Amino acid sequence: MIEPLEVSYVQTNGDCALLIYVKPHPQRQQRLQALANYIRSQKVPDIIEVVPASENLMLVFRQPTDVDDDIMEAVHIACERSAKLNSSPQLHEIPVCYDPRLATDIEAVMAHTSLSLETIIKRHTATIHQVDFLGFLPGFAYLNGLHESLIIPRKSQPSPHTAPGSIAIANRQTGIYTLNSPAGWHVIGRTPLPLIDWQKQPPILYQPGDQIQFTAMEYQQFSNQHP
Repeated sequence: MIEPLEVSYVQTNGDCALLIYVKPHPQRQQRLQALANYIRSQKVPDIIEVVPASENLMLVFRQPTDVDDDIMEAVHIACERSAKLNSSPQLHEIPVCYDPRLATDIEAVMAHTSLSLETIIKRHTATIHQVDFLGFLPGFAYLNGLHESLIIPRKSQPSPHTAPGSIAIANRQTGIYTLNSPAGWHVIGRTPLPLIDWQKQPPILYQPGDQIQFTAMEYQQFSNQHP
């Protein structure tokens, strides 16, 4: 059996939420997702939302709550039982057009890294990226796995608009913009894939703990799929 997550501490987050922090684990993101799935499967009436992140998991309750012995015991039991669940990550292949007509910040990235466009594409698509957590926007994915040579600080001046499907990098992560939004990350490409379908459950294409492989596509291919 996989080693269960160990709880570091639990704290309140406002009146109606608890944050469960866990100790380092070789599969922490996958195990946090398994823990979230286990808690959801229990259909606890008082819990209305379960949100896994990179180092913790948030439980949102219907009523004000606090940390007590019963809560701590339930959390430890959930960690033990969720370790028995399969946490094999799902791999998603996402096509990306890195053409400068869509990659609005690719030239700035080239200047900062002293790399050619071809090298940036090669290195960004060579890595399996892991969905660390979702946040900021519905479905905005924070991905780990960015090649060391592509590390770049956030923009000093955010862009006021960023198209849905934009693939951007900042610091040590890749981000996927699902909606039109201001952006402080550097856009290096765009995918034509629909990333959100509100008729599906869950509506987001990927979930925390999943893996993503980016594949390069030509501008004409993008245009054909995204007229």
